[in-house]
Amino acid sequence: MKAGKSFLWILTIGVTAVLLALGFHYYRDAKSEQAELTQAIATARHTLDVVREADVGEIEARIDELESRKRSAEATTASLEMRFRDYTHTIEIAEIIFEAAKETNVTMSSLAAMPGEPVDLNGVTYRQIRYLIGGEAPVGPQLMSFSMKVTDELRAADYVAVEMEIPDAAAVEEGDELPPTLMEMQLVVYYLD
Repeated sequence: MKAGKSFLWILTIGVTAVLLALGFHYYRDAKSEQAELTQAIATARHTLDVVREADVGEIEARIDELESRKRSAEATTASLEMRFRDYTHTIEIAEIIFEAAKETNVTMSSLAAMPGEPVDLNGVTYRQIRYLIGGEAPVGPQLMSFSMKVTDELRAADYVAVEMEIPDAAAVEEGDELPPTLMEMQLVVYYLD
């Protein structure tokens, strides 16, 4: 069977119409994409113009200010950490002193701690804490035992001053109780950070 001329013309016109429709569709998509790309290029150019117009000196000054604030915050943090370590060392050492007093039956009448400045000993930098310790006991040897116990527990400690007030047994009337022996001492404890 042979297709007629009219059928061939209709088929040719139909294929041509489909091809033209597809071509028009692809042309519209390409134009739409071109418009989007043109808009993106225009936005990028505008952004570059804004960046080029920006005052770099102002931005650098702001960066320098923020870096300075960061260094200040780091220094403050380091200082607070050092103070915290001083406090924890002070508490730990005070616990040792109180334990020594308990073991030697000495009554603590006062205890004060004062963190000191770092000191350089034999090329090593140590932190120091100065303690003012007041204690009393019925007899003087208990206070001596206490002071020896403290130095045994705290090897890196030096006594700066020790004062004892020993009551005069001859001055006490018969039947009266002998007043306690009093001691005040200054102790410096050294430790590494």
